[in-house]
Amino acid sequence: MSCPNNPARRGAPPRRAVQSRGFTLVELLVSIMLLAIVLVLLYGSFSQISSGTILLNARLEEQQESRLLLRMIADDLRAVQYFEQFARGEGNDSGLYVTRDFVGAREFSKLYFHANVASRFHRRVSPAADPGMHELAYWVEPSEEDRDLMVLKRREDFYLDEDMEEGGIVVTLSEGIETFRVELLAVGEQESELDDNWLEEWDSGERPATSRMPLALRLTLALRGAPESPIREEIVEINLQAALGVAQ
Repeated sequence: MSCPNNPARRGAPPRRAVQSRGFTLVELLVSIMLLAIVLVLLYGSFSQISSGTILLNARLEEQQESRLLLRMIADDLRAVQYFEQFARGEGNDSGLYVTRDFVGAREFSKLYFHANVASRFHRRVSPAADPGMHELAYWVEPSEEDRDLMVLKRREDFYLDEDMEEGGIVVTLSEGIETFRVELLAVGEQESELDDNWLEEWDSGERPATSRMPLALRLTLALRGAPESPIREEIVEINLQAALGVAQ
């Protein structure tokens, strides 16, 4: 006996299978836009990190270079000497000479001196034959390629001669010099007193015999770094022995 409530017998339509619905065009465009935003944010973060790393490395290299230069110059200046016996010869100068040199509208120190220090750049003579007494000079001048770019020069003459400003080997130490300044501290009118101000010029030949050399030197150096990097000056002060004024 059949049941009168059976849907199949009443002619009910069969159930349809559920069909899967795909992404619409709008949903696809929104997904692509969100993905693009995420990629842009990631690229911006990576770019900032990369730029910061490059700038940090440039600053560290600049700082390291300036400190190495300061160390070299300071080592030379610590060995400065007034060779009294040499200076007694006719036309001979010895000691330390510092002047202010104007390069365009900018001012730098220029110094030349005698020092009891081993040669740095002469390679044709063995260390055993090095006399240990040399003429040295430091100054700043425009680069040959770019007149606005200042370079630091070092001159080293292997032997002492009558002209302290000429001869020897000239080497470019660094470029992008912003500051190169030497200041000198001298004895005042009384030997126990110091001048109130640091001097910017020095001439051992015109100084009293008891104070041919300054008591101290202050060297300031600054290099041009990356465009975004501020100029940072490195300063070193060097105390000299009083005996340097009577070195033989």
